[in-house]
Amino acid sequence: GTARVWAFASEKCMRTLQHEEAVRSAVFSPDGTLVLTACMDGCARLWDAKRGTCKLALHHVNGDAVAAVMSASFSPDGSLFVTAASGDGAVRIWSTDSGNCIRAFENSPTVW
Repeated sequence: GTARVWAFASEKCMRTLQHEEAVRSAVFSPDGTLVLTACMDGCARLWDAKRGTCKLALHHVNGDAVAAVMSASFSPDGSLFVTAASGDGAVRIWSTDSGNCIRAFENSPTVW
């Protein structure tokens, strides 16, 4: 699956962000420098919006099973982001700078 970064004025595709499976969501950071994608491959990726390079790849894993990441979003100041996975019902809060999981809410009902 892919997410694409488009130039609004020219309607040109500027970057293609590649995942192994379908991308469920893609959002820009509040300052526009990063793109956060959520994917069915169980991975949320943090991308440099200008270069299209992957800065972080964060996996939702429950035992040996990979859980599809259904959605992801930044905090208002961009210092944190949240991911929600359907397979393990987990919601995780991550540090944008370090990629460390700050908090996890496990075994929630199905999340979107």
